[in-house]
Amino acid sequence: MLDFKPVKFEDTEILKKYYSQCNYGASEYSVGTQLMWGIKHKTLWAETHGCLICKDIFNKKTFFDYPVPLGDGDVDSALDEIDAWCIENEVVPSFFSVPKEGQDKLFSRYKYSKIRSIRSWSDYLYDASEMANFAGRKYSGQRNHINKFVKMVPDYEFRILNGNDKELVEKFLEEYSTVFTKYDNPFAREELYYAKTLLSELSKDWCRCGGIYSKSLNKLLSFTLTEKCGKTLIIHIEKGLYEYSGVYPTMVRECAKVFASDCEVINREEDANDKGLRTSKLQYLPSRIGSKYAIEAETELAVNIDDSIPTINTERLTLDGLTDEDAAEYLELCSDAELNKYWGYEDLKHIDGNDKARSLIRVAKDDFAKKIAINFAIRLNGKLIGEAVLHNFDAKGNAEVGCRIKREYFGNGYGREAVNAVSEWGLYNALLDTIKAKCYKENLPSYNMLKDSMIEAGSDETYNYFIRKV
Repeated sequence: MLDFKPVKFEDTEILKKYYSQCNYGASEYSVGTQLMWGIKHKTLWAETHGCLICKDIFNKKTFFDYPVPLGDGDVDSALDEIDAWCIENEVVPSFFSVPKEGQDKLFSRYKYSKIRSIRSWSDYLYDASEMANFAGRKYSGQRNHINKFVKMVPDYEFRILNGNDKELVEKFLEEYSTVFTKYDNPFAREELYYAKTLLSELSKDWCRCGGIYSKSLNKLLSFTLTEKCGKTLIIHIEKGLYEYSGVYPTMVRECAKVFASDCEVINREEDANDKGLRTSKLQYLPSRIGSKYAIEAETELAVNIDDSIPTINTERLTLDGLTDEDAAEYLELCSDAELNKYWGYEDLKHIDGNDKARSLIRVAKDDFAKKIAINFAIRLNGKLIGEAVLHNFDAKGNAEVGCRIKREYFGNGYGREAVNAVSEWGLYNALLDTIKAKCYKENLPSYNMLKDSMIEAGSDETYNYFIRKV
């Protein structure tokens, strides 16, 4: 299971190891973005199979970054780990800012997927050599602004900044805060706040920092913090004092000359739906707008089954949804310790409040409402005698079946009959590809039931495994 940890400033060397070689090109795949926005989005990271995996929370929903491999890192195995984590935590796999090389893989991996791409997510990508020169008629506006700035501040220089310049940068940001005009924009306020938190990183080698400095004024007129990721220079921070007209294009050009000489692309990140920022970024003539895609997998249960649990009739049994009238019988089923020692999880841990019986029914109904499981009551002549469950939907065409029958009804083949019925329903109604099952190796009755209903698919120290396909 993935061992996630919160992103911290102490993690920069680990993150840099992956991101410095990453050619996905999107701003999310960088140390700076994880540090600046990690607290807001509750970013966690883990390493597995030679890959870095980060996950975030957006609007109370978990999203993963696409795995970033190092060298021969195994992306497919890393995705398998994400799938296992999602099943364990009862969520479906969802990814944000999926790079082009990952989109086809995710679409083929998950049978049912939703895709979203919102304009304000897009990064602005520029040709690095063009930004370093501003040559040609199309950049005449930028050159004119730079010429005005040079006349105003003829002694300027682009200074590379490091940890020794922290006080100089702090003074700049303090002055910048006094002329900051976007306090009504929550994103802009947050971005300025997080920019200040990165000052502790000036001495770190993951970032390239600089600014326009005036010798006569003895101060910075602009500040930029950038990061090289693969062949892309990502600009995380660009701040300039507005009163010095032309300071921004001057900073952009000098930054490209100094920091992007070994890069092909400059990424100036998104515009956060800010009209002024969008206008400004477009004026620099991006070579393309880097669209970002959120891909959210869906399970067969969510896509193919409506909001009511169907009724399945067999030769002797009826399988349908649990009702409040089943509460007492269901509590008895879930509370039998001897019966449930091989069930695989503890039902009673889900109980909340004093009404234990109804609480268990509510959990089952909630699981179906969230489309993470479907619980069938097994009835004989109208009486609840057990339960069959389809759960662990992996959004790749697979789900797991489980069954338990009250002990007084053992030995009549009811479990086998129920498993057959639910498996057939899962394959031909929910349109699954494979039904899986497992039982503890010492659970001989379940082993005999499953081997008569399914195909054996191996074993390990703990379980015997079974499958059934269309």
